[in-house]
Amino acid sequence: MRQRLLARLAWLVGILSVWFMAWITLGVRFLIMAGKTPHPFLPNLSYSGVMLKAVAEWALLALLAYLTVGVMSGLIFFLWQRVGVKSSMEQLLGFKPGLWVGLGSLLWIHGLLFLDVPGTLGTVQGLNRLPIGLVLALLLLGGIWASAKGFKSRINSIWRLVGAALTILLLLHVPHDFFRRLAPRSANVSSEERRLLVIGIDGLRQDLTESAMPNWKAPGGCQPVVAVPATRLAWNMLLGEDPDSFKYHLVIPFKDEYMTPKKPGLLNAAKTNGINSIFLIDDSTTLSFLLTQTPFDEVYEPSGGWKHFFTVGAGSCWPVYSWVENYLSYIETTNPWSDDRSFFREVDRALEHHQWVSAHTCQMHAPFFLRRDEIQVLRPWRWLFHTAYSYQPYQGMEQAEQDHFHRQGGRANPINHYRIRATRILKDLDPMLKQWEVKYPKLSGVVTSDHGEEFVPVITPEGTLVSYLTGIHGFTLTPETLKVPLHPFGQTKANLNSNDIYSWLDLRDDLGRWVQGNDQLQLTRTGSVGWLISFPTVQAVHTQSKETREQGGIEGAGIKPKDYINNTYLSFSGLWFMDTPQDFRTVKDLSWAYILPDQTITLNPIGDGKYLKVSYAGYAINGNPEEISAASIESILKDYHAKKAGPWLDGK
Repeated sequence: MRQRLLARLAWLVGILSVWFMAWITLGVRFLIMAGKTPHPFLPNLSYSGVMLKAVAEWALLALLAYLTVGVMSGLIFFLWQRVGVKSSMEQLLGFKPGLWVGLGSLLWIHGLLFLDVPGTLGTVQGLNRLPIGLVLALLLLGGIWASAKGFKSRINSIWRLVGAALTILLLLHVPHDFFRRLAPRSANVSSEERRLLVIGIDGLRQDLTESAMPNWKAPGGCQPVVAVPATRLAWNMLLGEDPDSFKYHLVIPFKDEYMTPKKPGLLNAAKTNGINSIFLIDDSTTLSFLLTQTPFDEVYEPSGGWKHFFTVGAGSCWPVYSWVENYLSYIETTNPWSDDRSFFREVDRALEHHQWVSAHTCQMHAPFFLRRDEIQVLRPWRWLFHTAYSYQPYQGMEQAEQDHFHRQGGRANPINHYRIRATRILKDLDPMLKQWEVKYPKLSGVVTSDHGEEFVPVITPEGTLVSYLTGIHGFTLTPETLKVPLHPFGQTKANLNSNDIYSWLDLRDDLGRWVQGNDQLQLTRTGSVGWLISFPTVQAVHTQSKETREQGGIEGAGIKPKDYINNTYLSFSGLWFMDTPQDFRTVKDLSWAYILPDQTITLNPIGDGKYLKVSYAGYAINGNPEEISAASIESILKDYHAKKAGPWLDGK
């Protein structure tokens, strides 16, 4: 009996040893890759205090996932070993067989995960310089070979080995929302009741949307724009928060926003009118509506608050944990192995139980990694002969300079990646919209976005355009970020034409009329011909010139990207916030943009009290950009007032 127990323990220790060492190795890889930077969105952020605690929790959860999956996969191989075998179990156990089975299952599972998302191989030092097909073959064939060693395989054991491998393959492709389908829900709402669905696709541009989906042209040829190109601020405004309260707020919330929370007016009106509401989002760091107790009836978002930030940008560190996270989360997440179709099925279930559903997906958050179906569109089968490194876009100009601008052409062009990802999401969503229109005859809704994506060109010192940097995710005032799609569906009626600039604040008012009792959502533009927008942006980190990067910021308050970082804190609950001096929020030098049917003028600070004035016709720059002084702003605003009719936006 004692000998049997020791053999079983030795077998288990062998498996756990392999998976533990893999967790250690992959973690060291992450530290080498990231240095002191836990996330590419915040390049100056360092590990300290509660931030270090969040990273430690992430690492420990990853360890638990690796050890659990290691044991379960080892058990699957062992059970298949026992099929049709009459010899004693002890012959199949022991430390050495455990090592081989552990190594085999480790290589096989990681090979399958990398096969699903080949782009993540670009973060694996050494392997990212080998052809992708060769790396996948080494992992998958190596997994089979090592497992066979653990089987002490003879030729008649091959079918059992194949059975174990296929079992793991099938388990890895169980739908992510399998367990969530069984979760208890609130009572169903009759399919005959009126419903409202607002879907936001983070970072989606109007031009790309209408190119990928010609039948999604903006109604009447209108020009939809956001009120502010920042997810948190835009959604709060859309839900009825006073725009003036955000005039000097930034992307990261101030601490007093949590200390003295406000209730968005539309949600209060919905409660008063007996409308139950739900908000779904696959990235908890963007809004944290669950943690801030915004008065929805229900909120579904990934657990952990800001701690989820690490798995969004660094989810390729521990692939098995990212895979597990999608099954155990309250809703689909945004790590590299997430699936937008699971998120849309979550929206489908929410519609069964709620009259008002707001859903926001961040599957286009940059940077992201190409999946197999996406890389197949970009380079059909040829990608197997390319290195994963060659598909990695440059994050910043320093990286391009250090690489001597080696990554050129379509493979590493993030615009190509962005177009493919957006097209796939839209084509996954389109049949769902048609299904909901049939299922709920009184459904009104729109698909839109909180902001677009801007791509800064990578230009060599000789003046040659070779590629673009990973997209700037909102926050700046340019047509790329301001112009968003607007696709009405269901019973929605649009009274719009080509001269209308339709803002998210128009959409807010239209949602308000639905909440107050309109059976249909009606999109109507009233008031001025154009829009004037002011926003306290911080000069983007991804700027082309080194001198501009050094000067970047808002001169009046000295705000630079590093000021975001130095004043950002993470609470133990997972909320992130800024606790800053009072003068930080009294910024005088704002970014400005005014939008007319035939042109867009943007005024962004570039330091030293100067602004860069750029005129656009559509998305194209019209004429040469010019530097102007702060004193010139007033005359430009007067020119805007002379060209348009009605009140200007500026928070009103």
